[in-house]
Amino acid sequence: MRVLLISDTEAKGGAAIAASRMACALAGQGHEIGMVVNDPQDGPPVGPWRRFVVGGGEAIPWDRVPDALLEAEAVDGLKRVLDDFSPDAVSVHNIHGGAKVGWSVDMVRVCADRVPTVWTLHDTWSFTGRCAYLNGCPFFPDRCGRDCPSSGEYPFLNPDRVPGEFARKRDVLTRAGRLAAAAPSGWMADLAGRSAWAGREIRRIPNCLDAEVFFPGDQAEARRALGLDVEGRVVLLCAADCSDPRKGVGLAVEALGRMDRPPTLLVMGRPTDFSGAEDMRVIRLDFVADDADKRQAYSAADIMVHPALQDNLPNTVLESLACGTPVAGFDIGGMSDLVLDGQTGRLADTVSPQGLVSAVEDCLARSAVLGAAGRTHVLERYAEAETAACWTALIESMKE
Repeated sequence: MRVLLISDTEAKGGAAIAASRMACALAGQGHEIGMVVNDPQDGPPVGPWRRFVVGGGEAIPWDRVPDALLEAEAVDGLKRVLDDFSPDAVSVHNIHGGAKVGWSVDMVRVCADRVPTVWTLHDTWSFTGRCAYLNGCPFFPDRCGRDCPSSGEYPFLNPDRVPGEFARKRDVLTRAGRLAAAAPSGWMADLAGRSAWAGREIRRIPNCLDAEVFFPGDQAEARRALGLDVEGRVVLLCAADCSDPRKGVGLAVEALGRMDRPPTLLVMGRPTDFSGAEDMRVIRLDFVADDADKRQAYSAADIMVHPALQDNLPNTVLESLACGTPVAGFDIGGMSDLVLDGQTGRLADTVSPQGLVSAVEDCLARSAVLGAAGRTHVLERYAEAETAACWTALIESMKE
C-alpha cells in the first residue's frame, strides 16, 4: 500500500516526531511512504519516505492567516502530489503550523474525497476554531467565537477569524468523503466524540516508538557521562519549552524543593528561570534532539517527573518508560494511558505541589520495580508493529 503522510515538519516537534515514528512503523510493514511537509529541510529525507514540499515559500505574518490565495496554492500543490504519488491512503498529522504558508483544513477535504484518510489528533485543533488545547474553555464544544479566551496563544489567529475557521472545520468533518480520526489517548477520543467528529469513526491508535532505540541503559555509566554523582537521587524533567505554562515546570520545581531530601534535577528542554530551586543541584541539558542522548538522560535518572497540566500522549513519557525509568505526574489528559498508577509510575491525587511530592517520593522508593513494569507496558502496548497494524486495519475498514 502507498501511504502519504501530511505533517508540518518531518521530525521537528512532538507531533512530527510521533508522525515520523508512525511512518517508520508503516514502512517496516512493507508500505511505500511519502511525506508532505511545509518546512523544507536541507539534505535527504530523515526517514524511509519520499519528501514533498507544499507551500514552502515565504511565510506571511500570523495576523494575515488565513490567506485565500496562499490556501488555494497549497491545495493545488497537494493535488499535484496526490497525482504524482497516487496514494492508497493518507495519514494527516498536525497541519496548523503550516497556516503561515497556506495550509488549511481544506487539504484534508481534498484527500478524503479521493482516498481513505485518517487524521491523527495530536491536539484539539481539528475540532476547534484555533486552539491546540482547550485550557478550560467555557464554550467547548458548542461554539468558537470572537470572544475566544486564548486567541493570543499559539496557534495564533485573529479573534475575528475564529468563528469562520470553526465553521469551516465543522463543514469538512461532517461532509468530507472517507475520513476517520485516530486518537492517541482515551482522553482525546472522548473530546473528539463530543465535537464535530461525532458520527465519524474515532479509533484509539496510540503513538509508538522503536524499543530498540529507547531501552534501559547502565545508570552509573550514564551519570558519569553527564557529570552526575553515581550515588544519590536524580529526577529528570523534560519539556521542549520549559517556559510554557502548560508544561507545569514551575509547579514541579516548587514540589521538588519541598522534599525533605531534594534530589538532583536533570533538565532536558529549552531553559527557563529555575528560581526556587536553590536547594537543588540543577543540571541543564537544554534542548536534546539526538535519540541516543535522550536515552542517556532517561537512563541517568531514577524517575522522570512530567508535571504537565494538559497533555495528550507525551512522547517523553513513552520514551522514559521504554528506558525503564518510571514517571510521576498528574492524572490529566492521556497520562493514565501510559502511567498505570502504582504499576509503571505514580499519578498525584491532586494537581498541586504537595500531591506531586507524594507521587515523586513513592516513585523514587519503588523505581526499580516500576521501571521494569513500564518497559513491559511499552513493549506490549506501544510497539511499532502493533500500532501500524491498528492503523492499516482502520484504513481497510474504510474501503468496505
